[in-house]
Amino acid sequence: MAEATEIVEETWEPCPLFIGPLSAYRGEHVIDIMKCGVRQGTKPAIERPGRSRKVMEASNRLAADPYNLRLIHDLGAAYASEGQWEKAANVMLRGWKRADEMTDDKIRFRFLMKLCEASFRISKPRQAFAVLNSMSGAPDNSDIAALHAMSVQVYCAVGDVQKALSTFKKAISGQEYQDALTLLALVAEDLRAAKAFHPVRDAVKALKPKQDMQLGIIEHYVEAKDKQEQEEKTLAYKLASPKLFIGVVATVMFLLSLYLMFLLEQWSLKKWSIQK
Repeated sequence: MAEATEIVEETWEPCPLFIGPLSAYRGEHVIDIMKCGVRQGTKPAIERPGRSRKVMEASNRLAADPYNLRLIHDLGAAYASEGQWEKAANVMLRGWKRADEMTDDKIRFRFLMKLCEASFRISKPRQAFAVLNSMSGAPDNSDIAALHAMSVQVYCAVGDVQKALSTFKKAISGQEYQDALTLLALVAEDLRAAKAFHPVRDAVKALKPKQDMQLGIIEHYVEAKDKQEQEEKTLAYKLASPKLFIGVVATVMFLLSLYLMFLLEQWSLKKWSIQK
């Protein structure tokens, strides 16, 4: 019985990825696919009042053996599964530099991918970028799509547009149109924010010259979002302009009053000098 328990305790369960193979989405509507993309600042659907039993058990095991890499892995995965991304990232960072000790390629890759995702979700793109660069590649073909999508998103977030474009184009090389469209839907918002959507859109469109309604939906979203942002900037400028004008006028009036006071003082001194 003791041997069986020991085997169970030493079992590593790979962290789940935020997306599966692109082929798994062929029957999904493009809008639903876009919702699957990782978004920064994502919060758990349900705020838990305390720690779940799963997290509590994993936390207690790690507290008893704080340097155990598998327990670090398990607690980080538990936090991530509940959408507690800040806590997941903090725990997993303790095992990042020791990831090479994970002898199983898939376990190591999935761990780093989850840390990269957690870092991205809590708006730490530079940290996500560093984690991404520490990976040696996906050991399983079913994990490649997640790596490509995550890579494009992180590169966009850190401003490396050329790297994002080259990664995307490499990812869709040899792919069927529907799979390339799926990848575009997953990272459309990130590419749009980085002003890199249209070159990628053209690369996808080249795989199917005929007009496609689903691609049109993505294009419409990008155009609408760009227009919304432009209107918000214009409105903010208009709201700020009167305040700026009032501030300038107030400053000018203040300086003018100081100058008038100076002239008045000079005139008073001159008058006093003449009377004397």
